[in-house]
Amino acid sequence: MPSLRSPPNTPADADVDVLAELAMLGATSDAATLKSEALRALQKALGLDSAMFITRRSPHRPVSLGKEQFVRLYHAHLGSPQRFTPAIDVLVGAARAQAGVALDRVTDRRPPVERAFYAELVAPQGITTQLVVSLAMRGQSTATLFLCRHGRGTPLSARDADRTRALVHVLSLAHAAASAGSTSTGGSAAALLTGREREVAALTARGLRTLEIASVLGTSPHTVRNQLVRIFRKLEVSSRSELAMRITTDE
Repeated sequence: MPSLRSPPNTPADADVDVLAELAMLGATSDAATLKSEALRALQKALGLDSAMFITRRSPHRPVSLGKEQFVRLYHAHLGSPQRFTPAIDVLVGAARAQAGVALDRVTDRRPPVERAFYAELVAPQGITTQLVVSLAMRGQSTATLFLCRHGRGTPLSARDADRTRALVHVLSLAHAAASAGSTSTGGSAAALLTGREREVAALTARGLRTLEIASVLGTSPHTVRNQLVRIFRKLEVSSRSELAMRITTDE
């Protein structure tokens, strides 16, 4: 009998609500809210003991759930990046090579470049398994998430990795959207645009394509294209790059 297990990158029925929640967060939240609420949604869906959301733009301001020790130890990493960054780079590279999610089973047998990271950051928290999630936009990394289970409970599995992998694209879009929403269109540009047009302009300036903007805002590509036509006319620009420059200049 064929397996009823969902294939990789296909969300299980239980995760459809998580996808919708992440998309809504991207459309309605600022970056800080998106990070904390996304971690809560993932914690509930996956039964996590702790989690951390680290952005490339603000690595010194991670958002975490679970043990406060997570943040304290992470700040120790910031004080000694040469000791821990190589191991983190290995994990992020593994995640990107596996459609955004790598399952890391914590063991004592680590290559020399990874030993300090595991001995000083991971082991003290009692982490047994973690999912390393790499968010990206236009091929550029934007954030890394560490989703962890501790102690003697059920470890995270390949199935959990598949479920998380199905959420990565929407989470990447939501993160980009929330980050864009945190960037005001400011000055004269803001005065000329409606609220929705400001959202579309900010997402466009962040590099999202029409289909991606429609996905984040819960509208159609046709509507987004029409909004862009009006934005271009109001701001007297003729390209997306000019729009981005206009918004940046007005901030």
